Amino acid sequence: MTAKLTWAPVSEWRAKVMIREMVRASVATMLARLEAPFDADESRGYIAGCEQKRQTVDNALRMRDWSVAAELGASAASLVGLDDDTLALPSIAHEILIKTRSLLDVALQVEDSCDDPLALGGHLLETVGLAPERKSLLPPMTLTQAIEKASEEAPSDVETKIRAVGTLALSFFGDVPVSMLSHDQCVNFLQFVWNMPKNWGQLHGKNRFESIGKSCDPRQLKKEADESDKAIIAGIVADTTVGCHRELTQRRSELSLR
Repeated sequence: MTAKLTWAPVSEWRAKVMIREMVRASVATMLARLEAPFDADESRGYIAGCEQKRQTVDNALRMRDWSVAAELGASAASLVGLDDDTLALPSIAHEILIKTRSLLDVALQVEDSCDDPLALGGHLLETVGLAPERKSLLPPMTLTQAIEKASEEAPSDVETKIRAVGTLALSFFGDVPVSMLSHDQCVNFLQFVWNMPKNWGQLHGKNRFESIGKSCDPRQLKKEADESDKAIIAGIVADTTVGCHRELTQRRSELSLR
């Protein structure tokens, strides 16, 4: 990834995964087209569309029109939880446009020469951390899919714990690709779990008598608990009798030492 992403005042890790997904999906589409039955009219239309889109990208880069990036990166951005305003930030929009132009160049080469897109686009895959192999083109496993898979393979008592932690993880990260979760992000998540109110798991209303219960937003529960803690602390600080009691205790202690 370019150094410009490092300067972006947003979640750098989400932006990187978004770019990676753009490259993965584009190369996967090229490979699928190469292996599909050939249609001359469809191919001409596809080439015309690619050339027109490349011209749009060139114009956007020349005019510094970052709004174009929002449409180009919309699909990958929705997967990692980035909105249109974030995609329009110059540092991120520029990277989207540059990568899109490179991908269009490769797509046109593949359509013209019928060469393997894993070879022609291998350098693009490698720049985003993907090996130029077929298995790299598989759609990424999302957090929901990972939770379901882990729950299915776990004993019943462990499954309950996995789903409980999974609920918090989905609230914290969103249903993002598991591959985008870095070590630092996991540490931040553990801090989030540590600060959750201890009874949060009981607030959904599910028990042995009621299996349906109600849906609870862990982030909202944490916010309410934090606000309650602040109110309690503010009340203690405002209570002048607390300070008087402390001073009286100290005076008594001093007298006992004389």
